[in-house]
Amino acid sequence: MELLKHLKMPVITTLHTMLREPNLDQRVVMHKIAARSERLIVMSQYSSRVLQEVFRVRSEKIDLIPHGIPDLPFVEPDVYQGFTLAGRKGSVAHLWLVIAQQRI
Repeated sequence: MELLKHLKMPVITTLHTMLREPNLDQRVVMHKIAARSERLIVMSQYSSRVLQEVFRVRSEKIDLIPHGIPDLPFVEPDVYQGFTLAGRKGSVAHLWLVIAQQRI
């Protein structure tokens, strides 16, 4: 949470797992993440409903990108040599925040 507090840019959070019955700590963390995020991306309608019903997140703040990999024909890997993101040279950094549910 400390990292999110100090970011000076819009935050978009991708949520992979939504807990319908979070404990108090999990609930507090999710509320803080939702409040700090401009958008929340989920991979299922179920997760969207949990965000709305359990965490009271407005539907306008939630985007659904279905989980899965499109069925595309195989392409030889050398096709991607010299590939750059959006025509930009250099490296791209991705920030992943993972909140794991402790299982007992």
